[in-house]
Amino acid sequence: MQDILINAAFMANGLQTVGLHGLPGRSEDRARHLTQVLDHWQGGHLELTYELVKYAPYLTKLEDAATAITGNVPGVFAYEV
Repeated sequence: MQDILINAAFMANGLQTVGLHGLPGRSEDRARHLTQVLDHWQGGHLELTYELVKYAPYLTKLEDAATAITGNVPGVFAYEV
């Protein structure tokens, strides 16, 4: 469960970072890109975040599968702590 929550937090943080600071590039392009994403989404930033973090359990399963194949690879939590 901890890995799922950490993955969800990083996904939410990524969207929040884009919302606050935009994407790499010129500032006018960053604002336009986020606006385009939200226009295409046809919803708000919080709704997009909610839908994205629903995939955290699947991401964790992919990480577990990759670890089973490649060996003991530390996760995000191991780097942060």
